[in-house]
Amino acid sequence: MVEFQTEREKWAWVAALIDGEGTLTLSRAGSPGLLHPCIRITNTNLELLEEIKRHTGMKGIFYYRRRDHGRFGHKAQAFVEARGLRLVLSILKNTLPFLIVKRWRAEVAVEYLESIVDWRGFIRDNGIEAYRRLNEEFLEKFRRIAP
Repeated sequence: MVEFQTEREKWAWVAALIDGEGTLTLSRAGSPGLLHPCIRITNTNLELLEEIKRHTGMKGIFYYRRRDHGRFGHKAQAFVEARGLRLVLSILKNTLPFLIVKRWRAEVAVEYLESIVDWRGFIRDNGIEAYRRLNEEFLEKFRRIAP
Protein backbone atom coordinates (compact mmCIF):
# COMPACT_ATOMS: atom_id res chain seq x y z
CA MET A 1 0.00 0.00 0.00
CA VAL A 2 1.37 3.38 -1.04
CA GLU A 3 1.22 6.13 1.60
CA PHE A 4 2.31 9.73 1.24
CA GLN A 5 3.54 12.28 3.75
CA THR A 6 1.75 15.17 2.04
CA GLU A 7 -0.97 15.82 -0.53
CA ARG A 8 1.70 17.39 -2.73
CA GLU A 9 3.62 14.09 -2.83
CA LYS A 10 0.47 12.20 -3.72
CA TRP A 11 -0.41 14.46 -6.64
CA ALA A 12 3.18 14.46 -7.92
CA TRP A 13 2.99 10.63 -7.97
CA VAL A 14 -0.34 10.70 -9.82
CA ALA A 15 1.06 13.24 -12.32
CA ALA A 16 4.05 10.99 -13.01
CA LEU A 17 1.68 8.09 -13.71
CA ILE A 18 -0.46 10.21 -16.03
CA ASP A 19 2.64 11.44 -17.88
CA GLY A 20 4.17 7.96 -18.17
CA GLU A 21 1.32 5.46 -18.28
CA GLY A 22 -1.70 7.63 -18.95
CA THR A 23 -3.59 9.44 -21.65
CA LEU A 24 -5.50 12.67 -21.58
CA THR A 25 -7.99 12.19 -24.37
CA LEU A 26 -11.59 12.91 -25.35
CA SER A 27 -14.71 11.01 -24.37
CA ARG A 28 -18.38 11.14 -25.32
CA ALA A 29 -19.38 10.77 -21.68
CA GLY A 30 -22.14 13.15 -20.66
CA SER A 31 -23.90 15.33 -23.17
CA PRO A 32 -24.81 13.76 -26.52
CA GLY A 33 -22.71 14.96 -29.42
CA LEU A 34 -20.16 16.76 -27.23
CA LEU A 35 -16.69 15.55 -26.31
CA HIS A 36 -15.10 16.10 -22.92
CA PRO A 37 -11.62 15.46 -21.44
CA CYS A 38 -11.02 11.99 -20.02
CA ILE A 39 -8.02 10.59 -18.09
CA ARG A 40 -7.01 6.95 -18.50
CA ILE A 41 -4.07 5.16 -16.87
CA THR A 42 -3.16 1.73 -18.26
CA ASN A 43 -0.92 -0.89 -16.67
CA THR A 44 -0.52 -4.65 -16.24
CA ASN A 45 -0.12 -4.38 -12.46
CA LEU A 46 -3.54 -4.52 -10.78
CA GLU A 47 -2.11 -3.52 -7.39
CA LEU A 48 -0.88 -0.25 -8.91
CA LEU A 49 -4.28 0.41 -10.47
CA GLU A 50 -5.99 -0.21 -7.11
CA GLU A 51 -3.69 2.37 -5.51
CA ILE A 52 -4.48 4.91 -8.23
CA LYS A 53 -8.19 4.35 -7.63
CA ARG A 54 -7.78 4.75 -3.89
CA HIS A 55 -5.86 8.01 -4.17
CA THR A 56 -7.77 9.71 -7.01
CA GLY A 57 -11.39 8.60 -6.72
CA MET A 58 -11.35 6.94 -10.15
CA LYS A 59 -13.90 4.15 -10.36
CA GLY A 60 -13.46 0.52 -11.42
CA ILE A 61 -10.70 -1.36 -13.15
CA PHE A 62 -11.46 -2.22 -16.76
CA TYR A 63 -9.73 -4.84 -18.89
CA TYR A 64 -8.66 -4.67 -22.51
CA ARG A 65 -9.70 -7.62 -24.61
CA ARG A 66 -6.67 -9.03 -26.34
CA ARG A 67 -7.15 -10.44 -29.79
CA ASP A 68 -4.11 -12.71 -29.46
CA HIS A 69 -5.49 -14.25 -26.21
CA GLY A 70 -1.99 -14.12 -24.67
CA ARG A 71 -0.44 -16.37 -27.30
CA PHE A 72 2.46 -14.01 -27.92
CA GLY A 73 3.48 -13.66 -24.29
CA HIS A 74 1.80 -10.30 -23.71
CA LYS A 75 0.37 -9.67 -20.27
CA ALA A 76 -3.26 -8.69 -19.92
CA GLN A 77 -3.66 -4.94 -19.60
CA ALA A 78 -6.17 -3.07 -17.49
CA PHE A 79 -6.95 0.58 -16.92
CA VAL A 80 -8.63 3.04 -14.57
CA GLU A 81 -10.47 6.00 -15.99
CA ALA A 82 -11.85 9.36 -14.93
CA ARG A 83 -14.69 10.63 -17.12
CA GLY A 84 -16.86 12.74 -14.84
CA LEU A 85 -16.31 16.46 -15.42
CA ARG A 86 -15.85 17.25 -11.72
CA LEU A 87 -13.43 14.32 -11.16
CA VAL A 88 -11.35 15.11 -14.27
CA LEU A 89 -11.17 18.80 -13.28
CA SER A 90 -10.11 17.94 -9.73
CA ILE A 91 -7.39 15.51 -10.85
CA LEU A 92 -6.03 17.88 -13.50
CA LYS A 93 -5.95 20.90 -11.18
CA ASN A 94 -4.07 18.90 -8.54
CA THR A 95 -1.58 17.34 -10.97
CA LEU A 96 -1.02 20.34 -13.27
CA PRO A 97 1.99 21.74 -11.35
CA PHE A 98 3.79 18.39 -11.79
CA LEU A 99 2.81 17.38 -15.35
CA ILE A 100 5.50 17.61 -18.01
CA VAL A 101 4.52 15.62 -21.11
CA LYS A 102 0.78 16.22 -20.94
CA ARG A 103 0.91 19.68 -19.39
CA TRP A 104 -0.34 21.66 -22.44
CA ARG A 105 -3.34 19.43 -22.98
CA ALA A 106 -4.11 19.54 -19.27
CA GLU A 107 -4.01 23.35 -19.27
CA VAL A 108 -6.45 23.52 -22.20
CA ALA A 109 -8.72 20.95 -20.53
CA VAL A 110 -8.72 22.82 -17.18
CA GLU A 111 -9.52 26.12 -18.90
CA TYR A 112 -12.44 24.48 -20.74
CA LEU A 113 -13.80 22.62 -17.72
CA GLU A 114 -13.63 25.72 -15.52
CA SER A 115 -15.66 27.61 -18.13
CA ILE A 116 -18.49 25.05 -18.24
CA VAL A 117 -18.59 23.51 -14.72
CA ASP A 118 -20.05 25.41 -11.76
CA TRP A 119 -18.86 25.19 -8.14
CA ARG A 120 -21.06 22.10 -7.54
CA GLY A 121 -19.52 20.23 -10.46
CA PHE A 122 -22.55 20.59 -12.74
CA ILE A 123 -22.59 22.07 -16.22
CA ARG A 124 -23.47 25.77 -16.10
CA ASP A 125 -26.83 26.69 -17.59
CA ASN A 126 -25.63 29.12 -20.26
CA GLY A 127 -27.82 27.66 -22.97
CA ILE A 128 -27.02 24.83 -25.34
CA GLU A 129 -25.66 27.11 -28.11
CA ALA A 130 -23.09 28.74 -25.80
CA TYR A 131 -22.16 25.29 -24.51
CA ARG A 132 -21.68 23.91 -28.03
CA ARG A 133 -19.56 26.95 -29.01
CA LEU A 134 -17.29 26.45 -25.97
CA ASN A 135 -17.03 22.74 -26.78
CA GLU A 136 -16.02 23.47 -30.40
CA GLU A 137 -13.39 26.01 -29.29
CA PHE A 138 -12.00 23.50 -26.78
CA LEU A 139 -11.83 20.70 -29.37
CA GLU A 140 -10.01 22.94 -31.84
CA LYS A 141 -7.35 23.88 -29.24
CA PHE A 142 -7.09 20.33 -27.84
CA ARG A 143 -6.57 18.68 -31.22
CA ARG A 144 -3.86 21.19 -32.24
CA ILE A 145 -1.67 20.05 -29.36
CA ALA A 146 0.45 16.96 -30.03
CA PRO A 147 -0.35 14.13 -27.54
